[in-house]
This record gives sequence, C-alpha cells and structure tokens, in this order.
Amino acid sequence: MKSCLSRLALFALLSSSPGAFAVAAAPAADFPTKPVRLVVPFPPGGATDNLGRMLAARMGTSLGQQVVVENRPGAGGNIGAEVVAKAAPDGYTMLLTTSTLASAPSIYPRLAFDPLKDFRAIGEVGRVPFVLVSPIDAPFTTFQAFLEQARAQPGKLSYASPGNGTPIHLYSELLQRRTGIELIHVPYKGGNQPKTDLLAGRISVMFESPVTALPSINAGQLRALATSRPLKMAPRIPTIAASGLSDFEPEVWYGLVAPAGSPDASVRRLSAALAQALASSDVLQWMDAQGATVAADPGAERFQKILVDDVANWARIVKESGAKID
Repeated sequence: MKSCLSRLALFALLSSSPGAFAVAAAPAADFPTKPVRLVVPFPPGGATDNLGRMLAARMGTSLGQQVVVENRPGAGGNIGAEVVAKAAPDGYTMLLTTSTLASAPSIYPRLAFDPLKDFRAIGEVGRVPFVLVSPIDAPFTTFQAFLEQARAQPGKLSYASPGNGTPIHLYSELLQRRTGIELIHVPYKGGNQPKTDLLAGRISVMFESPVTALPSINAGQLRALATSRPLKMAPRIPTIAASGLSDFEPEVWYGLVAPAGSPDASVRRLSAALAQALASSDVLQWMDAQGATVAADPGAERFQKILVDDVANWARIVKESGAKID
C-alpha cells in the first residue's frame, strides 16, 4: 500500500507541473530556436573578425539557425567581453575571444568582468603565430640589426599594437625586457590604422599575424624580421629563436566562451557545432592559409583548463614585462 501511495503521489506531483520535465529537456532537444549572437570584440575587417564570420557561417549550418556576428570593439577586447559577461545566460550569446581574456585581470586595475567567474568555455578554435615586420625602407633589415639600433637609440623606435592589454602589446613589452631595448608604444583601437602607419613609416615595427603581414611582405611594402615559429607559406622568414632569442614564441589563441550559467545542454550543442566547423575542409584550408593551427581538442573542458592556466601564465608575463596601460 505504501509503495502504491508513493507512486500515486509522484504521479500527482508530475501532473501538477507538466512543464518540469519539458523545461529540463528543451535545451537539448530544441536549442537553438532562434539566431545565436557571436560577439567579436574587435572592428570589422581584421583577422579576428574574419575568423568570426567564417565560424559563424559554418556553425550556423550545423545548428540550423543563423549565427549573427556583432562587432563590439574597444579597450583591447574588454568592451565586447563585458557585453557577453552581462548577457542573458541562455546559450544564445557567444564571445569569440583571444588570449586577451586571460591577460586582462593582470593589466587592467578595474575590470568589469572576471574571466573565470563570468564565462564558461565552449571550446578552443586554434592558435596563430606572429611575424615581426618593419617598413621596407627601415634602416635595419634583420631582427638582430633591429635590436642593435634599438639599443643604440633607446626610446627612439616605436611599435604599434591593436590596443592596450592585447597580446601584441604584452609580447612587445616582454620583448623589450628580454632584449634590453626601449621602444615607444603606440596603441590603436584595432582596425587597419596600425598597418597604414607602419606602411607610411610612422611606426618602426609591429607584430602581425601571417595572413595580414604576408601580402604586404610579398608586395615589397614591408620587411619580415622574424616569426614566432616556421611558416609553411613563408619558409624563408627566420624564426625569432634562429635569430638569437630563444624561449620567446609569441602567439595568440582563439576560443569561444558563453556567459557563466549558460545551460549545459546548450553549451554542449555549441561545442559540437564548433568541432564540426573546425573539421570542415574549407575551415581547415582557411586556417592553414592564416598560418594558424587548429585546436586538436576543441572541447569545452580542455579550453576551460587553458583559461585557468593562462590567467596564471599572463600574470607572470605581465609582472616580468612591466607592461602598463598607457
């Protein structure tokens, strides 16, 4: 009798709240039922924006819903990150982030978000090395010659970055500490203006991604001084290590995160869509053309560990480099 009453009580409870099971199952069965927003925290036209639009197209196909790119540039990627941190945790907002998310707590004294508490990982996309470039008519033609001139004229040469706190800013500051040179930092708000000023000779050097640097290098407009690691599309560019500076391989990772509290089922669906996008032949070819390596494991769990580890790693880099907000 007791067992029967228990079953009757359970039946009555479920009958009185028919939506209980439906709510729990909905994210897995129905998500997404509307377009998903992908916030890109940099201006249109740059490498991050191009990557975001490629992923949005492929993930949209997998999800059966449009993934809409929304550019929210500024503050080295922090404005876009804040937008996503404060978005509804319903699975319908993602951030295409870079290493800036992990470095931000170490360089910004008052940050409107916590990269570990306000986001949850969807998955890593891949990693891109840097090429150190200079104007074609610069008085130095090699990485070593650049260092020699910088040492001979401290505070005279300049470098550009797409913004304070970005990996290019931090790695450039770390380069100075590792080599004993002193450069002037000229930060921009992303976009093409740094490249324009570099081409015009108003900037001495800049770290660039291979995809943005190589067209100007091949056209004889910029000179490649060194690269983080060997590039298949430009094997003649010497690596920084081969140029005399070991243990310095600047690169940036890209990944997707969602607001903390986003449903597990929705995040799993987004992570699966990302994995499918990264496995497609056209995305693989596109990433290869950028000089990028695709994440071997784009899973959320692994990327969450990368975030945790990199927050600590960037804290050490910022402390060693002495990087500050200009």
